[in-house]
Amino acid sequence: MTTSIIFEGHCKEQRGWKKPYDAIFTHLIPQAITEIGIGNISCFKDWLATFSDIPIIGIERVPLYAGGCVNEFSDVTAYQLNMGHVRYAELHEKYTIAENKRLHLYYNKDAYSSKTVDEYISAYGTQDIIINDGKQDGFSHIPFLQEWERVLKNPRSLLIQERILRNQDYTNHPEAVRPMKWFRRAIEKGWMIFDCRDQVKFTHHKNAEHEEGLFGVWTQDKEYWKQQLKHIPMVDTEEYYQRVIDRE
Repeated sequence: MTTSIIFEGHCKEQRGWKKPYDAIFTHLIPQAITEIGIGNISCFKDWLATFSDIPIIGIERVPLYAGGCVNEFSDVTAYQLNMGHVRYAELHEKYTIAENKRLHLYYNKDAYSSKTVDEYISAYGTQDIIINDGKQDGFSHIPFLQEWERVLKNPRSLLIQERILRNQDYTNHPEAVRPMKWFRRAIEKGWMIFDCRDQVKFTHHKNAEHEEGLFGVWTQDKEYWKQQLKHIPMVDTEEYYQRVIDRE
């Protein structure tokens, strides 16, 4: 039986991930929650409320100071940086020292570099779950898997790619608009893709539910996690994925 772990109003519930995370955390007791992409810190506040006694670790490419917001960062990133300042201050004003002690946020770190992953392993060792809510495009699952597979503790440990295969139209990344190619690559690399589109409560782009609701899981013990997540439809054929692209 799946336990309700993700509470109503949790940022992961709003994004459509309640079912998979409830199932995962019913069968996995994490020593830490590590998430790539800090943004406005809202998810980290919710993780602190979800788990009362483990570190909540965040890794973010952008710096925490305005002077580091160089030209390569977009307006959206600048907005997130500003909101990060606001929420970071709120955490230190409203949270207890014990709560803040569990929040480990690392800025100006490229999560897709071997150097950062080496630093992480040195500090935290191997882990049962790593979540990527940072880069979200058709192919971000590739560098994520390449760098973070070695952090997984055992065959049932998990990499989670939220909004896997998100089909954004980046003019400077033409590969991002080749969805079937990257679907095939994901399947080839062993990603399991779950369809949570019916659970999404908000989208970042108008009429983009098909971009928001696909949940990627990578693990060595795929049969075990297929069983635990069997109540969620799998996107495991090109026909199914084409229907996703066409928004059914």
